[in-house]
Amino acid sequence: GRSALHSSISSGAGQLTGSYNTAVGAESLTANTSGHSNVAVGYQAADSVTTGTKNTAIGRVAAGALTTTSENTAVGYYALAGNTDSRNTAIGVEAGSSTGGASDGTYLGYKVFVENEGEQNTGVGANAGLYMDTGEYNTAVGYEALRCASGSATHPDNNVAIGHSAMKMATEANECVVIGNGAAEDISTASEVTAVGRYALRNITTGIRNTSVGYNSMTDTQAGAYNTCVGYEAGGTISSGDYNVCIGHQAGVNRVTTEDNFLLIA
Repeated sequence: GRSALHSSISSGAGQLTGSYNTAVGAESLTANTSGHSNVAVGYQAADSVTTGTKNTAIGRVAAGALTTTSENTAVGYYALAGNTDSRNTAIGVEAGSSTGGASDGTYLGYKVFVENEGEQNTGVGANAGLYMDTGEYNTAVGYEALRCASGSATHPDNNVAIGHSAMKMATEANECVVIGNGAAEDISTASEVTAVGRYALRNITTGIRNTSVGYNSMTDTQAGAYNTCVGYEAGGTISSGDYNVCIGHQAGVNRVTTEDNFLLIA
């Protein structure tokens, strides 16, 4: 394509030591000097790479900010467009596009972790991690999983969110394991939470160290903390109660709301 590999083939416009590079598309890989084993396909794909090696960029402006870093794979319009570090994989429109100095990330899907600059995040599914800005070591799988609250400083760390909208509204939640569609969807700053099941702990916001297993279990809990509920709709009406244990089908439903230290076995 026009101007592809320009600096490697034009007299006096950079070193001619780069090798095993492939560039297809206008202005792709144009800044390359001694970088080797790069593949750039698309308008301005990897156009800033100078000495970086083993990068693959496919799509308009894919991996467009890389210069000296290596071993990145970007496939899609603006995928990894603003990333400057190494060993990232981004597949999808704008996937990982503004991840800055983040490394070792995996972003699969439309606008996955589009703004986050944290290290070693994995996102699979459209809009997963969309508004996160500096969170690290997170795994988000599912549409809008760990999407995070728009317009807020969001830096959750060390979380696993699997399911449609799991941990969708997180801001500073840490050390959580959430599995299920809509599980812990409204979480804000609650940390060390375990929620397994559709809508488990759906409305949790600030309550910490809760364990909720089962469909709709602890679904009304917002600020309650240190509760353990296992079973279909178990503890479903706990709102702000603490240190409760509910085990069994609908255990504690309509019996525990703001109370503390209950043991209920259905």
